[in-house]
Amino acid sequence: MCTTIELLNSLDAFDILKKLQKKNIVVPKVIFYREIYFKVDSEMKTNGGKKTDAVKVAAVEFNVTEATVWEALKKMVE
Repeated sequence: MCTTIELLNSLDAFDILKKLQKKNIVVPKVIFYREIYFKVDSEMKTNGGKKTDAVKVAAVEFNVTEATVWEALKKMVE
């Protein structure tokens, strides 16, 4: 079984994700959570791997609470 982020990345690799978005099969919240996941991952790689700091940065950048960022991360690795 693969995680949500792996599944979304696979769909994106075959340009299926955009088609599903256009047909409103994949809701904007899923794409938003994916973007948050990528931001946290990028921050961790560039700033020494502190997840809590990366979550704070993502929360500010996306104008959401840290709880929302943690929820996004949780959903992407389910």
